[in-house]
Amino acid sequence: MWIHPGDGVEFNIGFRPQTYRGRPVLAWWHGRIPYSHGYGSVTVLDEHYNLITDVHAGNGEQADLHEVTITDDDTMLLLAYSTRQADLGPIGGPADGWVYEGVVQEVSIDSGAVLMEWRSLAEVPVADSYFPLGGHGAHNDPYDYLHINSARVAPDGNIVISCRHTGTVYKIARDGSRVLWRLGGKSSDFPVPPDASFSWQHCAVQHADGTQSLFDNSMRTPPLPGAPTPASSALVLDVDEDARIVRLRRRLHHPVPLYADTQGSMQTLPDGSAFVGWGAAPYASFFDASGNMVWDAHIAEPWHSYRAHVDDWVGIPDDAPAVAARRARTGGVTVYASWNGATEVASWRVLTGDAPGTLHAVADMPRTGFESATPVPDAQTWLAAAALDAAGNELGRSEPVRSAES
Repeated sequence: MWIHPGDGVEFNIGFRPQTYRGRPVLAWWHGRIPYSHGYGSVTVLDEHYNLITDVHAGNGEQADLHEVTITDDDTMLLLAYSTRQADLGPIGGPADGWVYEGVVQEVSIDSGAVLMEWRSLAEVPVADSYFPLGGHGAHNDPYDYLHINSARVAPDGNIVISCRHTGTVYKIARDGSRVLWRLGGKSSDFPVPPDASFSWQHCAVQHADGTQSLFDNSMRTPPLPGAPTPASSALVLDVDEDARIVRLRRRLHHPVPLYADTQGSMQTLPDGSAFVGWGAAPYASFFDASGNMVWDAHIAEPWHSYRAHVDDWVGIPDDAPAVAARRARTGGVTVYASWNGATEVASWRVLTGDAPGTLHAVADMPRTGFESATPVPDAQTWLAAAALDAAGNELGRSEPVRSAES
């Protein structure tokens, strides 16, 4: 566990470990969310929790919350929602209406330069949207016809994006010049069999074995009168790009059917297992290679997580462990120890003495959570706590404190 205090105004989304310049980093989006998308930037920290950089979209855009991806080329894929005028006549709106255009940028993390930009209106018409127009379409309330929510580099170097409101996964050329194919939706280049269909999806990722994974929200808008609530699921599809054939490889459901009307993620792992974030449901589940759920977590209401990931992370804070002491009225002292963001701590050693320079060990305690505590009946004037790894090696030591402090 690592706690990073916020300002109470901006949201933090997309937090996960990634790799930049061959080193592990943490990256997440932070910013404002006035609508169902955001305006902000992406923070990147090293394994010591020091700031490397803050990445911004270019060309007058602001980075959206839905994607934070560092590529193998040490660039970042960013999304943006850009207000543009468009003809909404084909869907019953005004000819001089306004929409949110979907924007994909590849940005140099080092320089901030925009290396590639793709904009949706040139190739994705508003008539391809399933999202109800309703009263949207004015300049102060643009129509979110596309709702782009993920972008990942495909094995061939091009970019696969998911667009929720068209129910389509697109592959776009890495230079941003054109759409190479469309999977799903009204203009699909692939006939999609019923068992492989999806809608209002998130987190589309293409893999080296020719499969495509995604989270199928399976939302109905508007709801069908009397129809049962659909269950969301995680999909793996076999996609033959040359023959334009798509088939279902597997579909994962939660044993207790969950319906995530928003958000969600699907992460496939090398051994064939999968980690699924159920978005607004809100759960996270681990499935083995046979599709059996072997781990499940529920996030306490009213909270949820946009995505969920399983990743390796070793945090090595630059600051020292923290220690506090509270003396009981009945005698003795309880010692509390913590080290924000240190992942390798297995136990704590309590040291005490009459002076800061003469401390000796008096008790060991296992790490029991973010903060661990143990009573020390024979505490002397000064106390400190040393963090130990699983082999008993000292990783760091707190500054000494007086045992009477509370």
